[in-house]
Amino acid sequence: TLPATDAGRRVWLEFDGVFRDSVVFVNGWFVGRHESGYGSFRYDITNVVNPGGKNVVAVRVDASQFEGWFYEGAGIYRHVWLVKTSPLAVAPDGVFVWSRFKHNLPVGPAELHLETRLSNATRAAAAATVTWTILGPDGKTVAKAQRSAKVDAGAVLDLTGTARVPAPALWAPETPRLYRLRAEVTSGGKLVDRIETEFSIRTVAF
Repeated sequence: TLPATDAGRRVWLEFDGVFRDSVVFVNGWFVGRHESGYGSFRYDITNVVNPGGKNVVAVRVDASQFEGWFYEGAGIYRHVWLVKTSPLAVAPDGVFVWSRFKHNLPVGPAELHLETRLSNATRAAAAATVTWTILGPDGKTVAKAQRSAKVDAGAVLDLTGTARVPAPALWAPETPRLYRLRAEVTSGGKLVDRIETEFSIRTVAF
């Protein structure tokens, strides 16, 4: 059952794993088919759900064909998520952050490269601002960046930025220090989406 307040939101179903060859229906409507039993997948079900009423999700699985010997069962064996967002929001898997050191040597300041993909499902262009906040392992803010742009109707747009961490706490197996990137999307003076992503600062070499 979905509340009436979900009207106007984007609604997604995300499956972490279904074994295998699954077909998904929502309220009698076919929304997608996914053959692999190991890969995750998602469907935008906004146009077939009933806000303010009951909804029926049916998943048909056919495990008669094998797909390796790693899993011998059948059906939904991982989490299923119901995700709700505003029409203007961060796209699925739309946040990416990576660090770079001068000459790839982990000394001195680290330069963080920030990427956020915005999706505008409305029928009008929307002005959006993405604010990136980097939180250290202790939870304190260590850097910030911001970028504004206009997202066309029914379009996706990638926004990029950079931030500098003067004295980063490096990740190592013995000291697995983690940072968090908080990406906040505002439009018309209102916060419309916020996503936090854990990451570490380190280099890898062979």
